[in-house]
Parts: sequence; C-alpha cells; structure tokens
Amino acid sequence: MVNGVMRRISLFLALGAVSLFAQTTIDSALTAYWPFERTAPFSTNDESPNHFDLVGIQGVANAHILPNGPYGNYLSFDSIGSCAVAKESMGAFNAKNFTFAAFVQLRAPGKLQTLFQNSAAVAGKISGYQIQITPWNGLQVLFGDSTSGQWRIVTAQVFQIVGRSHIAVTCDKGNISIFINGHLQPPSTYFPGFTPGTSFAIFGGALIDGQYSNLFKDQIDEIRVYSRALSASEIATLANPPKQDVSGCWDIEQYGPDKTYTGTMSLSQASDGSVSGTITWDSPYPTTTVAGTVQGNLFSVTGSWTTPSVVTVTYSGTLTTYGTVILNAFSKDNGGRQNGFHAVKKVCVVPPPPPPATTQCWSVRQEKGVGSGTWWTGLLQINIDGNGAISGGTITWDVPSNGTVTGGSITGNSVSVSTHNITYNMDVTYTGTLSADGNSIINGKSDGTYAFDGTKTVCP
Repeated sequence: MVNGVMRRISLFLALGAVSLFAQTTIDSALTAYWPFERTAPFSTNDESPNHFDLVGIQGVANAHILPNGPYGNYLSFDSIGSCAVAKESMGAFNAKNFTFAAFVQLRAPGKLQTLFQNSAAVAGKISGYQIQITPWNGLQVLFGDSTSGQWRIVTAQVFQIVGRSHIAVTCDKGNISIFINGHLQPPSTYFPGFTPGTSFAIFGGALIDGQYSNLFKDQIDEIRVYSRALSASEIATLANPPKQDVSGCWDIEQYGPDKTYTGTMSLSQASDGSVSGTITWDSPYPTTTVAGTVQGNLFSVTGSWTTPSVVTVTYSGTLTTYGTVILNAFSKDNGGRQNGFHAVKKVCVVPPPPPPATTQCWSVRQEKGVGSGTWWTGLLQINIDGNGAISGGTITWDVPSNGTVTGGSITGNSVSVSTHNITYNMDVTYTGTLSADGNSIINGKSDGTYAFDGTKTVCP
C-alpha cells in the first residue's frame, strides 16, 4: 500500500511539472503579438503577456479585421489608396537585436510599401529601421544612419513574394537575414551602425518628416516582434504552424447578460476534422456530449440534453493560429438564445490508474480459547484490488474449519477480512493492525473475541 501511494504521489508531481514548466521557448523574447482574431472594425487586441495594444489609427481610412482568413482573422488595409496606419507606443520595440515576422497577402506588383517602421528623428539624426515591400514585391530593410542622418537600404533581395507568404527579418549584432516561407534568402548582410528607434512602432506606412508615405495596401496577419534574432528552425515553425488539433481539455465559460458560467470541455478530433467529446458546466447545465467539426480556423460543435426539456446548443468560434484559444465565439440554442462563449486549452490532468490487483498469503493463528495460550494455525490467501479492497480468497485451518473470503479491506494499517466458515456455516470477521513493515498482523481479533495474528508468507 505504501508503494502504491508513493506511485500516485510521484505521478501527480510529474503531471504538475508538465503543466508548470511545459512552456514554448520560441516566445521567450516575444515583445508583442497581434493575431487579429477579434471581429470588430478595428481590433486593439494583443494576445502577448505584455499587452502591447495598438493605441490609435492615423490616416483617412480604417484598417479592418476580416474573419476567416487562411491563418485566422487578418488585418486588411484599404486597397484603393487611402490606407490606414496603425501606431503603437514604443515599449520594448527599441531592441537592437530583433525579429519581425508576419503573414502577408500581396496582390500584383505595384509601388513601394512600408510594412513596419521603428524610428525617430532626433536632432537631425535618423534612428530605427523600416521593413518595406518593393514595387516588384521584393523585401528590403532600411536602417537610420546615425552618422549621416539618412535612411540606408542595407539588404535588397531579388526574389519576389508571391501571393500569400510568411516573411521574417532578423537582426543579430548587425547581421541582417530575410526569410520567406521559413527559408533563408541569401545573402545575409551586415550593418552595425544603426541606433534603435525611440518613438512609435508603425504598421502600414512610414512616417517621414511628419508625413505618412509608402502606405501598405494589402493584408497582414500574425504580426510578431521579438527582442532577439530567432533561429532558422524557430522561424520555420512560425511559417508552418502545426495543424490545429483541438483534442484534449479546455476551460470554458459562457457569459450572458446576467452571469457567467464556467465548465470544462473534453474533445477528440479525427483526421477529417470531425470532433466529439463532452461539455460539463459547473452549473446549472448538465454534462452533454458534443459533435462537430474544425475546418481551417473555424470551430463548431453541437450538443443537446433532454431534461427538463429538449435543448440543442451550438458552440461556434474562431481558433487562434495554434488552436489553443477559441475567440469570437458564441453559444446559440434552438430557442434562439445566444450568449458569448470563450475557451482556453489546458494541460489534461489524468488520474493515474490504480495499482494492479495482487494476491497475498499469510500464515495465521487463532487462539483456541480466550486467554488459553493455545492456537489453531492455518493459511489465509486474499485477493486485493488496486484500491485496497479484498475481493476474495480462502482461509484454510489445520483443523477441519475452512472458509471462503467474502470481503474486507486493507486501509492504512488496518486489516479486515470477512469469511464464511464452510464447516460450521457461519460468518466470521478477522481484524488486525499491520506492523510497521506491513509483513505482520498484530493486535488481531476473531469476531472481536479470540486473539488473532499472522505473518506474510509465500503463496503456495
């Protein structure tokens, strides 16, 4: 029993270690992350732990969060020339070593466009950097030359970004590298002389001498800024995010006009995207089975119960890129009632299985008479399941008084065995206390009257 308890504790601690320390190292230097999963006309939502939310929009038109893009929702800038510029307070963007990464959707080659700018002009000296799309849909990086006060193009690639692509730019101690769809584009270049910017991070355009120019006219998603240069393998992971698999455990909540209900969701997902599982609300809804689909980033499952009346509810929403959060979600029942819905994936804590059943044998003795000092001896054989319950066995005395074990338990250091004496057609209970090493029964009684004890032995 002691060993079984220790096994349970060890497994529990191991599961706890997984939930506490299974962190994603790729995001260890994540400065800000905009997945653009909200469906409002413009989202200030930032899912990174430091909550760098976009603080405003400059320009004559709005950027829009559009749903159901290939990588989740996406930010779409005006495509007819009146583009928006999203501006973010600098925060931790002023690192000299950095990574900028995003998915972009480009149309036909056109004009020079600025994706991202980190810069400031101080006393006539330009600092920071720009990441631009060239008129032929190439990618180039500009740095503020703190010596000459000019922008300098330090890397210009001859490749084209075709259609929907993942782009990344890294700077590591002046070494500049460009990645397209997770692949390094040679050659890398070196520019040691720039100073990080200190004012704003700007998306969708460049701010030069107080004027916005080189406005971005296409679509962008999953903007990530890091304060270090990611490795090639890390960028390949960003460019090819793992398939969204909702299998596992989720914490969920449903929030309406009056109150919020919490619960858990357990799901499994087949290779065709079909989903099945259960939802258990803390109150007042019953546990219900659900079934549905995950298609791309769209999540939809339906469940129903019959008491006190037949209710069918569909839970729908948008998955984040890595399938760990369900956003823009709602629950809608067959009566037309709709509530907000939110879900976050968590580590499943699976109770460890009980130890396997065992068979134990004991050399036992029972006093012939109270205080007589003379004993009958015999063999007790018991079957014990993983929870310590005695499920059966026999007791065979040297005298013709045998019995069948009908129940009992070993709980802590207490032993209780119930038998039916076949010879005399009567029920007998043997109780006792296990010794410190668990190999002896001491202080025992037979039906509370006769002394009883035993020593563990090898089963025949």
